[in-house]
Order: sequence, then structure tokens, then C-alpha cells
Amino acid sequence: VQFVGHVGEKGKNVYSQAEVDLTRRVIKELLGRHFTTASREGELTEEDILIVAPYNVQVSALKKDLGGPPFRIGTVDKFQGQEAPVVIVNICSNGAEEEDDRRGIA
Repeated sequence: VQFVGHVGEKGKNVYSQAEVDLTRRVIKELLGRHFTTASREGELTEEDILIVAPYNVQVSALKKDLGGPPFRIGTVDKFQGQEAPVVIVNICSNGAEEEDDRRGIA
């Protein structure tokens, strides 16, 4: 697990463009890297990445930015019980308005 902090929008949000942008950059860094799981190994592709957000507004923004398939993008409910070599979780907001270094994606 790696937490990636960012300075983004303050307050309680159901959408964060900063997290969409950061998600895109993280994916770009990960694609093509070698991975090993209990059942397989290989070079990381778009199909190996699961992107989860708690709110439909954030899911829509991620799909628009990343172009949807082959990425699997959805809410927590949609992907409950699924797994992937890489899972990116957008939190959108933790409600901590006083914090500048918030933990946005994991």
C-alpha cells in the first residue's frame, strides 16, 4: 500500500479534479512495470488496474479523463470482493479542512 498525498480542494467533496489528475499520473508511472501476484506475473496493463471511488461524480470524472475501458472504474459497491494487481482508491475528501497535506489516493 502506498499513500499519495496531494494538496487539493478543501472541505467535504464528492469530486476532486486534483485526484483525477494525480490518478492519471500514477497510472502513467505504473504501466509497463513488472508485477507478480499469487496467480500470475507480467507487465502491468490497463486491464490490471482497478480504480475505485466512493462517489458517482468522481467515477464519471475518472471515466471522462481516462476514457473508460479498458480501465475498470467504479464505486466501492460495484467492485466489492474484486481484486487486481493494482487498485487505486480515490477518497475525494476526508473532511479535514485544516490539513494541507491530505491523503487523496492510495
